[in-house]
Amino acid sequence: MREVDPLVDGFELRIDHLETIDIPKLGSLLKSYPKPTIFTLRKLAHGGKFTGSEKSRQALILKLMELKPEYLDLEYDTDPSFFLMLRDKTKIICSYHNFEKTPEDLEPIFKKMKERQPFAYKFATEPLSTEDAFRLVTFAKEKSKREKIIAIAMGENGTFSRVLGPVFGSFLQYGGNVDIASQLSIFAMHYFYSYKQLNEKTNLYGLIGDPVNRSRSFFTHNLFFKKKGLNAVYVKMKCSPKEIPNLLAYTKTVGFKGLSVTMPLKEAILDFLDEIEPDAKLIGAVNTLVFSPRGKIIGHNTDGLGAALAIEQSLQVAGKRAILLGAGGAARAIGFELKKRGAEVTFLNRNKERAKRAGEDFSTNWGDFADMEKLDYDLLINCTPNPHPISTDFILPNRFIMDITQAHRKSSFILSAKERGCKVISGFAMFLLQARLQHYLWKLIPIQS
Repeated sequence: MREVDPLVDGFELRIDHLETIDIPKLGSLLKSYPKPTIFTLRKLAHGGKFTGSEKSRQALILKLMELKPEYLDLEYDTDPSFFLMLRDKTKIICSYHNFEKTPEDLEPIFKKMKERQPFAYKFATEPLSTEDAFRLVTFAKEKSKREKIIAIAMGENGTFSRVLGPVFGSFLQYGGNVDIASQLSIFAMHYFYSYKQLNEKTNLYGLIGDPVNRSRSFFTHNLFFKKKGLNAVYVKMKCSPKEIPNLLAYTKTVGFKGLSVTMPLKEAILDFLDEIEPDAKLIGAVNTLVFSPRGKIIGHNTDGLGAALAIEQSLQVAGKRAILLGAGGAARAIGFELKKRGAEVTFLNRNKERAKRAGEDFSTNWGDFADMEKLDYDLLINCTPNPHPISTDFILPNRFIMDITQAHRKSSFILSAKERGCKVISGFAMFLLQARLQHYLWKLIPIQS
């Protein structure tokens, strides 16, 4: 409590986690921290640790009320008469927990909670997908027009919803002192997401793909928003190809302004867009979505230009021989841009058919990784998720090497290249430049900056 006190508006005391419940000591604690406090004595059936009978739990809660906490969290299926008994003693948060799923229809649960006439309503559910999490928070947003609602989508699928609590009208949100799968830390919410500055007018941006948990894009974009003083936030949302239509519908409905797109969606998402920028259409992949004021979702690709700008800080590509390892969306974008700038491009891929398709689409060379043995090059770019996709013997001395995956900055592939005297071009530089191009497309910066 002492560590996070400057960053929070209040505390929840999970009294059911205490080995010994010493009411006088709890009273002293409340005097030390005069901020609003929620008392929670949760039973096993609702994910708590209180093992006594319901009668003994209610008796203990009545004793705890002598300390006059600001709030009490009480499960929605607690005896209605007990709610009535406590109504004049504290503000009751009526809570519903489901650690297995997010029910399809939340309305009957809300009606049952409403019968207890609480001060606020708390829904904490396990979303089996990002779509489930959106369903919960949009339900809560609608109810928040008339009631005080707390919506918590637990686990990785719901992380974004915790950040966007103020945007969706959530009365309050919870954080811990460390990041765990079920919730973000207070420090992450404050320093990375500027949680206290978010409101219903905050502009929304985000990343979709699978996996997204290791991406650092949220840090880069949110730092930019903070430096520019923009009322905006960027969140990560896990999305599989089959979820694309519904996820796009939700992001459009709740007012997202733009999205970044990562694997495995860069090509799969094309069929669900209203418009595709001409170069992105030729590439056959997008990494950026713009939600236009006209209600259209427009696809762009900043991967190729971002990579080319990063490369040309070290090497003018015109007339150079470039080998791209991989033939997915990012590789196609980079190959397209390098060829446009006069490079001789070769696509190599473990799946030779994908390399052939990229080569034929762009009228370039293609093959599989075994072809490295007979090829010379000036520039070698790893566009695969594999940190060392080829034999070290194929890394030629004194060439330019790039790995577009930030996580591979200290991979054996990069270390081997350095040992051979190669010049390493930072994949992080590409990431920053393509992100800057996204800011331009989202109309956050003028093109000259």
